[in-house]
Amino acid sequence: MKETSANSVSTPKKLDYPLMRERLHWVDYAKGIGIFLVVVGHILRGLVNSSILEESKLLLFVDRWIYGFHMPLFFFISGLGEYFP
Repeated sequence: MKETSANSVSTPKKLDYPLMRERLHWVDYAKGIGIFLVVVGHILRGLVNSSILEESKLLLFVDRWIYGFHMPLFFFISGLGEYFP
C-alpha cells in the first residue's frame, strides 16, 4: 500500500489553453453598464406601472433612452468576439 504524507500534497496542474487571451477590461465595464441600465429600466417601469412614481416627460425620456441603448450595446459587445481573434 502506498503511503502519503502531509508534506507530499500534490499541486494542481496548470492548464495551458492556447486560445486563452488577455481580457479586454473595457468590454467587462461596458457589459456592467449595460446590465445596470437593464436593472434601472426594469425598476423604473415597475415603479410607474405600480403607480409609485408618476409618469413624467423626464422619466419617459430616460426610459426610452435606456431601452434604445442597452440592447444595441449588448449586440455590439457580442460581435467583438468575432472581431478580436
